[in-house]
Amino acid sequence: MYDYSTWQPLVQRGYAVVATDYAGLGSNYTSHKYLSHRAHANDVYYSVQAARHVLGPVLADEWMSAGHSQGGGAVWKLAESQFVKNDTSYLGTVAIAPATYVVDMFFDNLGKNIPALLGYLTFFPFAISRAVPSFNGSFVALDMQKRLALAEKMQVCIEGMFAMVMGLNRSQVIDEAGLARSRPTMLQWQQNNTAAEGDSSPAPVLVVQGEADTTVLMNTTRKAWRRSCEAGNEVHLRLYEGQEHSATTEAAAPEWLGWIDERFDGRQAAQQQQAGRKCTEMARNLFAGSDTKTAPES
Repeated sequence: MYDYSTWQPLVQRGYAVVATDYAGLGSNYTSHKYLSHRAHANDVYYSVQAARHVLGPVLADEWMSAGHSQGGGAVWKLAESQFVKNDTSYLGTVAIAPATYVVDMFFDNLGKNIPALLGYLTFFPFAISRAVPSFNGSFVALDMQKRLALAEKMQVCIEGMFAMVMGLNRSQVIDEAGLARSRPTMLQWQQNNTAAEGDSSPAPVLVVQGEADTTVLMNTTRKAWRRSCEAGNEVHLRLYEGQEHSATTEAAAPEWLGWIDERFDGRQAAQQQQAGRKCTEMARNLFAGSDTKTAPES
């Protein structure tokens, strides 16, 4: 709820917003399975059911899901789940800068100088071991292991985790031999939990991606979009020039909010049926790009 730019526009438009509290956040009852989107999709679905139980007839039957980053991957996974397979009141999903093939993204770009990737590496030992208890995170070098032990004890959040790699070179962060041994387990975890792995979605998905995103890379999102389309799903990809990870939500708000409006009033479904296209990809260029600056990632 800390990022008003993600949910406040929906409230201002008159929608009821159910903010999912992912299992393991803010409690010690269970651990948080970060980026295990199968678990997150469960949380999203049952948070909606809980809201209906409490509010009853105040809420309309029709509903949609929307999310950014971790949440983008969660709602995309929900779109391809058994929860909505036969739910005619479910109208679709908006996935903004969605985390999908995070392990592929890491390995494909490991040799490039992308600081955010090393920062997110610090999450893998926790995220994967909580879903696969036998995973021991042996790809983390000794210096990094000491810092991660401190991070776990202090329960630091994302900015603190990113700071864990500061001042260390690659060999102090990654144990290359351990990484090679861990790779099959990491890839299997990804396959079991990510969206766009060949499952079908009964309703359209709008995917919004910043071209300058250094957290969720554009080529990774395009790969997920293409694979979901090949599985027969209706997925629309919108690429925003110059936009970083967090800024994309607000920069693209007129489009994704309008798309939600059209889904609820039936216009978007009719337009797509008339056009006869199941998947589209469009780029949105900066307005007066030479005279403006895009928001940097903090």
